[in-house]
Amino acid sequence: MRVGDLTIVDKLLIFPVCSQNRKLVLAALSEAFLRLQSQGKTKLTANPFVLPTGVTKSKTDKYKSTINADGTVQPWYEIQDTETNPSERDRRAFTKEERDIIIRAFYESNKSNVRQAAPLIEFLFLTGCRSGEAFALTWNNIRFDRNQIVIHKSYAGSIKQVKATKNSDTRLFVMYPRLRDLLLRIKPASVNPASLIFMDVFDNIFNSGTLGNIWLGNSVKDADGNTIKYPGVVTQLVESGAISCYLSPYHTRHTFITLQARAGVDLVMLAGICSTGVDVIMKHYLEHDKSATPLNI
Repeated sequence: MRVGDLTIVDKLLIFPVCSQNRKLVLAALSEAFLRLQSQGKTKLTANPFVLPTGVTKSKTDKYKSTINADGTVQPWYEIQDTETNPSERDRRAFTKEERDIIIRAFYESNKSNVRQAAPLIEFLFLTGCRSGEAFALTWNNIRFDRNQIVIHKSYAGSIKQVKATKNSDTRLFVMYPRLRDLLLRIKPASVNPASLIFMDVFDNIFNSGTLGNIWLGNSVKDADGNTIKYPGVVTQLVESGAISCYLSPYHTRHTFITLQARAGVDLVMLAGICSTGVDVIMKHYLEHDKSATPLNI
């Protein structure tokens, strides 16, 4: 797509705005193009809003073995990660006891905004879904009659839009007793099926920034320029020694997958309900049990 002698991407690259704003605009345009393409409303086959940074690999390419120049094959699990998201590379998980300590701390907080987030935190720990998927959930996604949760959308705070999930899929998550009880407990007596399940104290949709502030904490400068730190719930638990270490909100996903896998859940089923692959679970999510020993066989 061209405007004059320059493409839109060219213009955005030279336009005098900050890099972050350019990325946001391109991300929004790219998302709009993909929607038009999926609806058959454009004849273009190539996305004109992708930054010209070279060939982009598919999400699954990094889990494929590589053939070296000498003809030898290097297995995928020996290939060094190049991802920028440290949470993807950090396979650590909370223990079951630490998970429950964190959930309880949110419910028992003396701050209303933290208590408001408690059901969201519990839901993330009990499903392993990505936070954006939980942010976008509405009550018509919950099928109590079929004991299912339909997950097919995600909220992206960077562009302030609800979009497709990371893998653009629709999946059914079968509710088990504790998860079903949580949703029944927080469901209003009278509810609009299209209303969001999880909202902050201002009745706004949650976003990663809000979640990070109550999980990790934040800091502000006073009138004298001094930095005042407000530690989040998990930070306080680490500082008090209640849990062993700090892990990001994304590790609610690691924790769910790790606890389920250690309990013997079928990895193919687990990969399906978490919208990932068994190889991805092994490489990125599943932390080995350091207390376990080989069987005496």
